[in-house]
Amino acid sequence: MSFEGERVYYTDQKLVVDQNAGQFMNGANLSDIENKLMHFVKETKVDDVFIYREQLRSNALRGLYFLRV
Repeated sequence: MSFEGERVYYTDQKLVVDQNAGQFMNGANLSDIENKLMHFVKETKVDDVFIYREQLRSNALRGLYFLRV
C-alpha cells in the first residue's frame, strides 16, 4: 500500500480488549504490551536509521514529549 509516495507498514499485535471479559484477547498483560512498544520504538529501522528512537530523542531535547508514528 502506498500513501503519498511513502510505504505504510503495520503489524497486528492482537491487543484488542475483550469488552465482556475486560482482558486482552491474546492473554497479554500491560507489561507485555509495554515491552512490545519499547522494542518497536528502539528497534525499527529504515535505511539503517532508527527512525523512532531518533525522533523521540530529538523531540525530548526540544521539550516535545511525543512520538509521531
